[in-house]
Amino acid sequence: MRRFGHKQSSSAMVVVSFASVLALAGLAWFRSGFLLARTGLAAISTCHDPPPPLLNGTSPEECWIPRPHPVLRRAVILVVDALRHDFAAPIAPRTLAARVAADPGAANYLGRLPVLDPAHHAPGHARLFRAYADPPTTTLQRIKALTTGSLPTFVEMGANFGGAAAIRDDSVLLQIASTNRSVVFMGDDTWLPLYEHLMARSFDAPSLDVWDLDTVDNMVTAHLYDEMRHESKDWALLIGHMLGVDHVGHRYYPAHPAMATKLDQVNGVIARAVHELPDDAVLVVLGDHGMDAKGDHGGESEWETGAALWMFSKHPIFGTDAAPPHDQGDSNMNQIDLVPTLSLLLGLPIPFENIGSLIADAFPAGSRAAAVQANAAQVRRYLLAYAAAAPGDFPPAELGRMLALFDDDQYLQFLSAALALCRDVWARFDEGDMAKGLGLLLAAVLSLLWVLPRTLSSSSSLLRQRSISSAVTVAVVAYPVLLGFMYYSDSFVIYEDALTASAMSVALLLPFLGMALSSSASFRSWTPWIAALALHGVSRRVTVCRDEQIPGCVNTFSGSSTSSGWLGMASSPAIAGVLALVAYAATRAAGPTRRAAIGSAALLVAYWVADHPWGAAAVTGALPLLQPLPLPRAVAVWVARVHAAWWAACVVAAVRRRHRMHPQQDYNDTAEEEDDPWTPLVLMLVAQTQSPAAITGLVAVAVAVAAAASTPTNPLIAGTVAHLAVRTGFFTTGHQAALASVQWSVSHVGLWATHPVLSPLLVLTNTVGHVAVVVTAVLMAGQKRQPAATIVSALVGLEIWHATHASVAAAVLRRHLMVWRVFAPRWMLAALLLVAVLVSVGLYAIGSVCSTWWTRRSLPKKAK
Repeated sequence: MRRFGHKQSSSAMVVVSFASVLALAGLAWFRSGFLLARTGLAAISTCHDPPPPLLNGTSPEECWIPRPHPVLRRAVILVVDALRHDFAAPIAPRTLAARVAADPGAANYLGRLPVLDPAHHAPGHARLFRAYADPPTTTLQRIKALTTGSLPTFVEMGANFGGAAAIRDDSVLLQIASTNRSVVFMGDDTWLPLYEHLMARSFDAPSLDVWDLDTVDNMVTAHLYDEMRHESKDWALLIGHMLGVDHVGHRYYPAHPAMATKLDQVNGVIARAVHELPDDAVLVVLGDHGMDAKGDHGGESEWETGAALWMFSKHPIFGTDAAPPHDQGDSNMNQIDLVPTLSLLLGLPIPFENIGSLIADAFPAGSRAAAVQANAAQVRRYLLAYAAAAPGDFPPAELGRMLALFDDDQYLQFLSAALALCRDVWARFDEGDMAKGLGLLLAAVLSLLWVLPRTLSSSSSLLRQRSISSAVTVAVVAYPVLLGFMYYSDSFVIYEDALTASAMSVALLLPFLGMALSSSASFRSWTPWIAALALHGVSRRVTVCRDEQIPGCVNTFSGSSTSSGWLGMASSPAIAGVLALVAYAATRAAGPTRRAAIGSAALLVAYWVADHPWGAAAVTGALPLLQPLPLPRAVAVWVARVHAAWWAACVVAAVRRRHRMHPQQDYNDTAEEEDDPWTPLVLMLVAQTQSPAAITGLVAVAVAVAAAASTPTNPLIAGTVAHLAVRTGFFTTGHQAALASVQWSVSHVGLWATHPVLSPLLVLTNTVGHVAVVVTAVLMAGQKRQPAATIVSALVGLEIWHATHASVAAAVLRRHLMVWRVFAPRWMLAALLLVAVLVSVGLYAIGSVCSTWWTRRSLPKKAK
């Protein structure tokens, strides 16, 4: 490790530290006022207190309205995680042939669920719907929506890793439990923290192990049929949640042959469930959300929000008068519409916070009007209660117009208007907190603008010279400063990856040209810049497409998704990544650093081979006797663990080696000519959470920052290159400022099952670990002519500048149509990158302090 800088840079570090504290406080304050926080109501619907103008029933069997189908007493809900609508929709043979001709992989997911074709069942017994799942399309949010009938909130996504609080709001499960009837659950353990207190029995399995395609599904099938045949049949609601389809998507992609195998299994499970279904029960099969072409979800694309929902009964509960002549699964509904439908079918009151509209076709013509009125009355009562609890959320004029529809008995129009109003304005922004947060952020920017020109004056004399160097500095720094204004345009944010890559090209090319035109520069001094430009050019070819960029974008990051066999493994981004890693390790200075880097590189390559599906297939194919065993998984887990042990041993050895070489020297004052062991060690650790296609981008930012920080140019150039490396590293490692690009599958690197602490840390390292590489490269490459403190000051200043612009844009455009699709995720990314930079610098400072203490503590012993 090198020193942060010199005494003349101490004032810059003090002011930057002060500005960082202001910025962090501002972001925290802004977040409390910006991200959605819907007011929760503790009210619970009851049969004896129906919403006006409904009256109490005349018999104990009647709850709000007479039972529409007296024979129905129970429900079986089978959740097939990530069951996209087109996976379930019937498809004509000619259409299927045309689709497969255009995309052979489509045969692995189209037409695989014939049991869901309503034409295969007697008229009136089954219906298939395209159910819209409100974003964010993550499992926990969808569970809450499917059981309470409310809309999900944007800030609960992290709870999918665990730590979610029990749901105390009114729900279908609560209503059943209040009647002293049982709820039985099996499958995805995401349900347990939410509703375990309402379950009579539960059989759960871990949910985030994407390697495991079968355990959770086998858990469901092992108990589902037994519960359905159980003599006592004490349950009123039986829930099974299968995960295999979702895990195939994450592990491979929808068009992979494993999807065909899994969907065929699901078809068999549903067919048997239809056979075993009790006469007094209704069966609901649904996907909690869909998945995109990469197998991911979380966003709001049509593929992610378009889930399937199928209902079946052994009695003709669906009226033929309202049904299409031949249902091809084109009936549209909102997923939350299941809540009022199921409640009234089972003789339950509709949960208090529901805003869904019942499926009218599930009710006989004679009771349909009463059911719609009850649904509308419940939504009206809730909205009035909510408006009283959170005044200002609903504009009075719009709320009045909506209530007028109810008064005019236009119940269906009222229900549609109510849902539309909630989707449009159900965001309780606290403008006061947002303004306070923006004030602190602006104060941080002003403090930087006031102090940086003075503290950088000693090392920025080039700015005052009319030379090529001054022009290069102005051009390089101006580009990212101007990019701060892009946050106010959704188009610029959508194409930010290309804009940032262009800015990085300029930041690397102009200094290189300036050196080339300088008579004092040697060819040796050009070498780092040439390597940086070459690696950056290759890393730009690694792309992950946002939905808004399609069809003009080609996803090269997951190129194996469209290839087969080892050709997929050998796709150009993956091969380029492996070669870049090996070259980076081999070019370290001879000695322990090179051995450590080469050892890590070898273990990483071994892990990627074992982790890749075709590598696993090769192992089991070569050794058929081992096929029943999870051998490839075991190899991948243990190789990752061995690499972690190797990495830790290399860190300890590096620390001891530096102290041995300089026993009487401050640890941060190590001689300049020594090789840097820390940047490659940090890079290898971060690489463990990346795919091989991401490694070129990781190596590119390390080389670029090292070149800029170790060259005697203006420190503003090095700080700007580091700032741009933070952004280009995010995009070239397979990410976008969109929720769907989060690589959840890395949560099991080196683990057999989900860990409440390590799994989120692995995903976080995958997402922003490149920041630690950038900061380490800056701090290790700085020279006395270019103190690291000055470069870090410029880096942090630019990060604060961009975080401030992202916050202002999110505040100004908080009612924009694209706020939750574009501006909110981009604000979250800006905040996350700033925090990652500050944490990385802080960890380095802590390491330096501990190292200095260790050195001074050991000196007296050596003196003896």
